[in-house]
Amino acid sequence: MCTNRISSILTRSLAILCVFWFVTQPSAEVFASNGDASMEVAKPLKKHAQSTFGVYITSIYAINFHEKTFDVSFWAWWLASDPEYKPYKTVEVSNARKVAVKHSFSEMLGKKKRSEASFTATVNQDWDVRHFPFDKQRLRIVLEDANLPTDSLVFYPDHKNSRLDPAVEFEGWQIMNFQIVSGESQNETNFGDPDADSITRYSNISVLIDLKRHGWRLFFNLFVGIFIAGFLSIIMYFVGLNEIEARIGLILASIFAMVGNKYILDSFLPVTSEVTLSDKLQGITFGMIIIATISNTLTKGLLNNHARLAYTINVAIGGVSTVLYIFFSVYFVLMSINLPQLL
Repeated sequence: MCTNRISSILTRSLAILCVFWFVTQPSAEVFASNGDASMEVAKPLKKHAQSTFGVYITSIYAINFHEKTFDVSFWAWWLASDPEYKPYKTVEVSNARKVAVKHSFSEMLGKKKRSEASFTATVNQDWDVRHFPFDKQRLRIVLEDANLPTDSLVFYPDHKNSRLDPAVEFEGWQIMNFQIVSGESQNETNFGDPDADSITRYSNISVLIDLKRHGWRLFFNLFVGIFIAGFLSIIMYFVGLNEIEARIGLILASIFAMVGNKYILDSFLPVTSEVTLSDKLQGITFGMIIIATISNTLTKGLLNNHARLAYTINVAIGGVSTVLYIFFSVYFVLMSINLPQLL
């Protein structure tokens, strides 16, 4: 009897404790409310916000013609009319393969907000190799805020303070010009937003760096095989017509020199649909080899019965082809050196 009474008292006590615990616990709505209160609500920028945008290039390196890239390190800064703007979180290098932001900070200057950030990027570059090794290149770094279209934010370049670090150097290159310009990118889509226009536009800043290569040393190192091949095909005309093996040997040697030099140049240059200086010089050298082969075959057939005619043809073809080869070689090289291209 006593045992039953004790058991009943314990059971009632546990029930009362469970009810008390349940009543005193905060509900799910309370948790949700507290969570929302602690989150930072992002405020939209004012319409037609403006920001001055400047860039200081500290390093350019790893110029890669085959990968069509170069690496760059730079500081960027913004002086925005809207204090809510955080550019170091949203600005991107739109023509880069990969980008990293190392350091960033912001401060208020009166009613404006100044922000600063350090970037490193691997930038895509479509190299112009038509006149290699006397080429001129324009490096382009495009920065934009892809989160804010032009009706929300417009960039203005800081021409006064943007520049290259004086310590930036390129071995074999001369820096011709540096400029920073504003622009606008356009996307033919509203990215699925039914309330947006069918075309979206974003303000951007482009950093342009013009380079000119010091190319003579590279020219002699890389193109020597082409001219050796051309020289061997010219020498053939000075070998006696009856020395068939020697003439054929010179033609074969010129072919090997030409093919070997082509492999060297192809390893240096990216694949391109443009006709380059090396293509032109290789083309006229292959032409010289073909003409020498035809001339040798023709004079060999005429030598026994028409020796005088064979000698005349050998001298005529050799003289004309040599003059034309020298003329076009000099012409193509001078055109590549003097053509302005970009600058």
